[in-house]
Amino acid sequence: MITDREIAFIKAMMARGMKTADIQFYFNHQDRPVNTGRFADIRAGRYGRSAVIGAATDEELQTFLDDHAAGRINVEIAKPDPLAPVTLRALFEKIGKGAWRLVGNETDRVECKETFHLRGNWLRAMAALANNQGGYILFGVRDNDVEGRQLVVVGMRDDILLKTDPLVLTRRIRSTFDPTPVFQIGKISFGNKVVGVMHVDQHPARPIVATKQDGDVAEGDIYYRYPGQSLKIKYSDLRTLLDERDARVRAELQPMLNRLVQLGPGRAMVADLSANELTDGRRSIRIDKELADKIAFIKEGHFVEKAGMPALRLVGEVRVGQGEPAVKKGIVNRAEMLSDFLDDTSRADPVDYLRFAIEISNGEWLPI
Repeated sequence: MITDREIAFIKAMMARGMKTADIQFYFNHQDRPVNTGRFADIRAGRYGRSAVIGAATDEELQTFLDDHAAGRINVEIAKPDPLAPVTLRALFEKIGKGAWRLVGNETDRVECKETFHLRGNWLRAMAALANNQGGYILFGVRDNDVEGRQLVVVGMRDDILLKTDPLVLTRRIRSTFDPTPVFQIGKISFGNKVVGVMHVDQHPARPIVATKQDGDVAEGDIYYRYPGQSLKIKYSDLRTLLDERDARVRAELQPMLNRLVQLGPGRAMVADLSANELTDGRRSIRIDKELADKIAFIKEGHFVEKAGMPALRLVGEVRVGQGEPAVKKGIVNRAEMLSDFLDDTSRADPVDYLRFAIEISNGEWLPI
């Protein structure tokens, strides 16, 4: 499948006048052949979200071409803004003097409503879009007008959507769903008619589940956006979501597991960054704050080793624990035992204090 980002580049290449065969060179891979017919579908807005995706800027396209030539194919380029005027206007077509309608019909990425109410039924649509590919909820679009035309722009009756604090919307969404869908609010004007836009992102931790009853949303329900409707998810689609989530987790864990297999259980430990310790399940190594402050943590990709200057190479971020862990001294004397009791500190393992009291103190009374 050609991604949204690739569609933006393809459109920019077409605008630059590049030949179809030359465009195909950049996107045709051994594990994903792309025939030239796809480019015609993209030009006509029939492929995926091509109807609503704007072309990449000339600067972005040139960066992509330069990176491809240099072998840096995976360099990240900023994604098109889903609320950009050119992107939103591509959702509509003019059908007469001052009249506009949605291109085509409602899809698995677009749902239309005539009005917006804070307590309205847009919550179901939001969760459904977030559980699928993400997309748009458009307010101010009527199913049918008096002339029988479908999905016609009539404009919102008020500006409640645009004036409502996003924090208010987020609180309602958070109280109804877990995890919380991510959204943005925008608008597009057609003369004196304003269409309110709510863009919903695909959630990386889907499925999103309803945690309570709210209007037509029932506790425990999982909604999914199907072409033209938001419904309770079908088993096959839920199974796919769960399989994709498991695959992402496995992909994140695989590099660590590969390294553990290479080292073997006797040579490897896992860093618990919240507890500030290394452990293999049977034994643990605690790192006290003083020592952690002296360790040079180097991010992957920035590691330069110098002779005589060893460093600990770390992938990710490290949080140093605030507590002072016990230092395993092995033996405690009488003065340390008394001073630690008076200072209410533990500079040794509890077993060391007991050992001194039992084996060395000769029966004298000592505080423990």
